[in-house]
Amino acid sequence: MQAVHVSVPREDNYDTIIEEGLLDQIGELVCTLSCRLFKRPSSVIVVTDKCVEGLWAHKVLQSLSRQKLEHYLVAVPEGETSKCMTVAETVWDKMVEFGIRRRSIMLALGGGVITDMAGFVAATYMRGIPLVNVPTTLIAQLDSKWNYVNS
Repeated sequence: MQAVHVSVPREDNYDTIIEEGLLDQIGELVCTLSCRLFKRPSSVIVVTDKCVEGLWAHKVLQSLSRQKLEHYLVAVPEGETSKCMTVAETVWDKMVEFGIRRRSIMLALGGGVITDMAGFVAATYMRGIPLVNVPTTLIAQLDSKWNYVNS
């Protein structure tokens, strides 16, 4: 597996990984990424929508389990209407309920709505927690930093 470094003028540069079967390796990748930030995440919260939950969440959760990472799942309704304060508040409430801390990582599994909403929630929870985007649509793939793309 190799990261592709993306240089963007007047923006932060970032790495992206595109490889078949990455969902099965998400736990390992999260552990590798978290070593750059802290020794090990205290937990991982996966945010997705109801459709993607049924398609891909089980693979991600199994991968996190194999790494013995404490993890939680929040699935919100599909579509643009989920980009709102009411849904963000629901996710914040779940994060508090689950005991998500500053050393936790949010994993956004979904399209542009999920990556946008999760990015906002991660940035505003406890003054910000790390976010890993796992985009499931082409637009989300082009719009996300720190992508682990399921091809």
